[in-house]
Amino acid sequence: MSEDFLKWVGKLAARMGLRDWDITIIANADLPDSCLARCRIALGRKAAEIMLGAEFDKESAEGKRATMVHELLHCHFSRADEVVDETLPDLLGDPVYKTFYTGFNLAMEVSIDAVAVEWAKSMPLPPEGE
Repeated sequence: MSEDFLKWVGKLAARMGLRDWDITIIANADLPDSCLARCRIALGRKAAEIMLGAEFDKESAEGKRATMVHELLHCHFSRADEVVDETLPDLLGDPVYKTFYTGFNLAMEVSIDAVAVEWAKSMPLPPEGE
């Protein structure tokens, strides 16, 4: 991961209102083949790890940009996920919660992706050769 790439991610994060977040990039993370990237957010903190799978490097510049915007958007939506995950299991019980969370998670992913695809168009592309 080059310094230029990390600066580009920082620029995206700043433009997306995440200036006060600690964003760590992990290249060549062990992710399922169908997964380009994954964002892991520290509970109650403004800190995230964005793990990039091997398939990320094969994406076009536009694809990399959209994927990174998508993963950064998870930072904004993470608080909703925390509220659901920290309160509903006890209220609903495990079987009902698991059913609810499957739908909730899918809805979040689809919504985040829809916003990411459009917002990414206004963001800079990654550095040449990245």
